[in-house]
Amino acid sequence: MFQDHLNYYLNFQEYQKAKENITAHQKNSDFLIYNSDDKSVSQIAQKTKAQKLPFNRNLILELKKIIKPSENPLVGEFNLMNILAGVLVVRVLGVADSQIKKGVKLFKPLPHRLEFVGKFKGIEFYDNSMATIPETTILDLATFNGKPISLIVGGSEKGSDYTNLAKKILETQVKNLIILGQGTGQKILERVKLIPQQRNEFNSFQVKSMEAAVRVCYEKTPKNGVCLLSPAAASFNLFKDYKERGELFKKNVKKFATTK
Repeated sequence: MFQDHLNYYLNFQEYQKAKENITAHQKNSDFLIYNSDDKSVSQIAQKTKAQKLPFNRNLILELKKIIKPSENPLVGEFNLMNILAGVLVVRVLGVADSQIKKGVKLFKPLPHRLEFVGKFKGIEFYDNSMATIPETTILDLATFNGKPISLIVGGSEKGSDYTNLAKKILETQVKNLIILGQGTGQKILERVKLIPQQRNEFNSFQVKSMEAAVRVCYEKTPKNGVCLLSPAAASFNLFKDYKERGELFKKNVKKFATTK
């Protein structure tokens, strides 16, 4: 469980209390499937009457016995955890591992959730407009195995702390930090600048539109690098919602792909 919606809840404890309602009224005949690596979630699990089915990173090896990494349509280790949760659900329903494997292989990822848009002009483009908190962007950055990254960040305020994201930007191969509009992007850049002994040198760009952000990606991303839309904030500074933000990203990626 990550800190979220702190523009609505008074603090994280209040947000966590709201999440407890997920299992508060479960009975002995019900099941609670939860990530036991998460301390907050484990605390909630201790209060339930439901049958507990925990999963954690130690079970990823078991998952790989069911489906090979090359057969998995979802990128990122965090998505392996999501698949583990799904596996536990369908096992409760009596689904065989052979059918689970088939289901995962045929799964079509949802839009705007680390969606692979395509590789154009030697650059891979990924749309995770759904990344509205810094923790999600941190997980995204860990996905790309040292490839040079142009990262598009920034949006409307949700009360997030960007300190850990700033550290992750310096630890990874972010070469271009593109600040989209006014809002949290400036906060992220300020947090990065406050960290001493910077290990990763990068360029920063302030842009006023998605079109300008994608143009910078095409101009500045090294060949075989990644352009990643992972804003770490809500979309309301420039867009109606995260869907519009993601669709405009994909539209401009494809537009510039056909220009010289």
